[in-house]
Amino acid sequence: MDASPELLFGRLAIDAGYLAETQVNEILGEQARRAKQGNATTLGAICLSRGLLNERQIESILLAQHFAEIRTEDRRFGALAVRNGFVTAERVEEALRRQKKEYSASRELPRRLGEFLMEMGVLTPQQVSALLKAQERLQTTSRVPRPNEGARVRPSTRVLSGGEVRRPFNYVFRSKPLIPLPADAPRRSGKVTCPHCWHHFPVEDTLFVARHRDLVGDPVLGQDAPLRFLPSRFTPQGNAIDPEGLESPDRACPRCHLRLPASSYDCGSLFLSIVGAPGSGKSYYLTSAIWEMRTLLSREFCFLFADADAQTNQWLNAYEETLFVGGSPDKPVYLKKTELQGEAYTPVVLEGMPVLLPRPSIFTLRPTDRHRRQGRVRDTLARNLVLYDNAGEHFQPGMDSSTNPGTQHLSRSQAVLFLLDPTRDSRFMAELRRQDPTIPATVERPQRQDVLLTEIIQRIRRYRGLASGARTDLPLLVVASKFDVWRGLLGYEPPERPHRLSASLSTAALDMDAIATASLHLRELLSRTCPDIVSLAEAFSRQVFYVPVSALGHSPQLGPDGAYMVRPGDIRPWWVSVPFLYVLGQAGFVPVMERESPEPGVEAAEVERSGDQLTVRVPGTRTRHTLPLSYAGCTVRCPATGTSFRIPPLVEEGPR
Repeated sequence: MDASPELLFGRLAIDAGYLAETQVNEILGEQARRAKQGNATTLGAICLSRGLLNERQIESILLAQHFAEIRTEDRRFGALAVRNGFVTAERVEEALRRQKKEYSASRELPRRLGEFLMEMGVLTPQQVSALLKAQERLQTTSRVPRPNEGARVRPSTRVLSGGEVRRPFNYVFRSKPLIPLPADAPRRSGKVTCPHCWHHFPVEDTLFVARHRDLVGDPVLGQDAPLRFLPSRFTPQGNAIDPEGLESPDRACPRCHLRLPASSYDCGSLFLSIVGAPGSGKSYYLTSAIWEMRTLLSREFCFLFADADAQTNQWLNAYEETLFVGGSPDKPVYLKKTELQGEAYTPVVLEGMPVLLPRPSIFTLRPTDRHRRQGRVRDTLARNLVLYDNAGEHFQPGMDSSTNPGTQHLSRSQAVLFLLDPTRDSRFMAELRRQDPTIPATVERPQRQDVLLTEIIQRIRRYRGLASGARTDLPLLVVASKFDVWRGLLGYEPPERPHRLSASLSTAALDMDAIATASLHLRELLSRTCPDIVSLAEAFSRQVFYVPVSALGHSPQLGPDGAYMVRPGDIRPWWVSVPFLYVLGQAGFVPVMERESPEPGVEAAEVERSGDQLTVRVPGTRTRHTLPLSYAGCTVRCPATGTSFRIPPLVEEGPR
């Protein structure tokens, strides 16, 4: 069901004559305001407290809501039965009419469609069992709450690292996530998004990959690829049976015919795009970040982070082995540059044209048994994390075409990470030379990264149908690499890990104040040295953060064949997982730290909102900062004065 449970509740209340449409809209607004304050509640609870509905009416609406969800699931069951030739569409409609009549007469939840079809003698128990298993493989039918319910975990004062006593914090899961997620699709929507070609299709259109050796040759993937087929038969376990009678569990997209991980049908996907100039170090950064998150998310955030499909992630796994699992820690190694063609791309034929599709990296993100919220909303916190790392040349002007659509994942991404290499900018390096005169005067391979960022922004606007110059809420993280080289320019020493593990809780939480302070200092530095980057980013997104990272922790050495080499034993990544943790925090997956009360001695700044920006006056000074909305609610330190101050959270406004 595409509508959210709350909207469905409101519609049913209107249809029953209990509420007017204006009342429902008013209550939805109150619910949003409460959620923003960390006091999430249901429409029914608000109506009951205000005397708009009584308990009997609420029970009646909830019963109708549950019946509507059952009808949606049973219609999909019926469509699957018709497709497999077990029953005609007319008999399915007759069974659905009987089901509705039973519900109307009893005002209780009726029997399921399969029971009616067995009662009518058109399906056997074995056929119903096989269809249910097939349906379960294509979509999870259980109704579960959304992942972000404003759950609040009790405050903590003692932190494990060092055992020092801190001021009390609340560990909060965002009640109103900055990054919206699909509603557990395909659980509710019945649709899947292909991570290869971004086709959004009903689960019933899923193709399967033939297993029989004679079924070879595919019109999209070529003569050597196994045949893709739309099944008409299933095993009792719910797997498709290919035309030669072999069980075929692997599924594929109906458009590009590429294999889809089973997890694509178990939960929705969170798409992230990692973009940057050629040679900016995206592959080194992504490899270090993924390697760190495999351990960090499990140990400190109680999330299993694993490959959704080892075959799809093969190239990234090979990079991880090279840097972190290889042979001698002292033997220099290097990563091959991501090319415009090669192992990171898959050739297919779409609409009669040969096309190269980027090969994504797909991971499952699922709470472990130790997770604080796993008992109530474990299934809703499960997602696929889909990452894209294109060759930087794909983002250059003129490189976007129908046969080379490698960057169209930008149309689906819930966040964009722009990897900026400051050492490729002559203005930035001039600033660094003023601090360290030994830095060479000539910048090696200088690049106009502002031109590339402009092209990326234009593509996002074009793909999403945005007006030229329109701002968006799509989070844009400017990830400044090689922090080990320019650390002294930041004017602030960020904590080694901007998250804290509580002694009273099983999970860590993000210290958003530390991340915001590092972001503010980096923004100030880039405003002096690369002002075009700051202007472009903030003219595009209302939610911009700047994050310093170092993929290696030191500078690589030039090898005899001209490639930059690193010794695995010397690799010390720094803050590489922070951009991803920020995204997960804003999406409601990992908790963030919020103070129970303002920090003593830290004053609130005077803030004026002008459109999509905040003009902030530092308390006790004449210093002002004009900042994007992403800084609201954070306590930061001023780069110019060293004064710590609090930026008040945004006041709820009407729709823009």
